[in-house]
Amino acid sequence: MTAAAPDFGLARRLAAEGLGTALLLSIVVGSGIMGERLSGGNDAIALLLNTVSTGAGLAVLITLLGPVSGAHFNPLVSLLAAHDPSTGGVGNLGTRANPVPSYQFRLRLIGGTAGSMAPTATLTPGNGISKPISFWDPDELVSY
Repeated sequence: MTAAAPDFGLARRLAAEGLGTALLLSIVVGSGIMGERLSGGNDAIALLLNTVSTGAGLAVLITLLGPVSGAHFNPLVSLLAAHDPSTGGVGNLGTRANPVPSYQFRLRLIGGTAGSMAPTATLTPGNGISKPISFWDPDELVSY
């Protein structure tokens, strides 16, 4: 006899979807940026680094978040499933009685946007914290 799968609440499932999407996009964008930096101009090595790190990150995310939410991290898949007649068509867009698909799509979109912006802001030159510590020293900011 198999044990029944635990029933996670709606809030946990939605949080797992949003977090998973954000982390997946961070992994993809971050691995692309770092692969480009570490490859020394060799596009094949950059592609290999990006592929391996994305695959490993996706495996970890599916292992950790799959039991909670099913690990459906792609907002485009949600959008296409919502408009596919074989999956229920308009019923998948969410209704007042069942708003889950609409929430999932919105959280995936927000998570994807945040996840793609975070590594870009921190790993590209000129976008991260580029001021030296002395710049933030209050004694140097105050003029008497």
